[in-house]
Amino acid sequence: MAVGEQLAPGVALAAAQIADGLLGGGQLLIAGLGAGRHLAALLQQGIAHGFEFARPALPSILLDDWAEAAGLEDNPLAARIRALGGARDRLVLIAPGEVGAGLSAALRAAHSRELPCIVLLATAAGDRLELAAQDIELSADSDHLSLALEVQLAVILALCTLIERHLFGGPPT
Repeated sequence: MAVGEQLAPGVALAAAQIADGLLGGGQLLIAGLGAGRHLAALLQQGIAHGFEFARPALPSILLDDWAEAAGLEDNPLAARIRALGGARDRLVLIAPGEVGAGLSAALRAAHSRELPCIVLLATAAGDRLELAAQDIELSADSDHLSLALEVQLAVILALCTLIERHLFGGPPT
């Protein structure tokens, strides 16, 4: 509960940033690394089709989990981000485990396309990642994978609800 209270302002800001991007004609790119790929698929489902009520589909793309498959700059995830991302889009990266070179390369690729990022991590990694001023880091504050996944799941469900409220009505809290 304490982590949820700490993350609430960042989650609200991330939801508003994503909703603004969608309203501006952008799309949401989503990638999950390791165990985060399942959460990424859930977020993509929630953004594309919703959970609460029937509504129009929203533009979202689930990117492949190949971040560690190649070198730092030539990994397939970074290449897809460079190919698909633009300034009106947003990128969500979900990494419930260790922060690796693939995550750093994905962030660099996003920044090369002026693509704001929302990064869901297990533990705070701002000092190990090159986050841009417009990026939002949401850390589960846990070294345990199961706890990190639980917090990230709650964040994803909150994001989906808040984004729907921003776009389709209702109070944004």
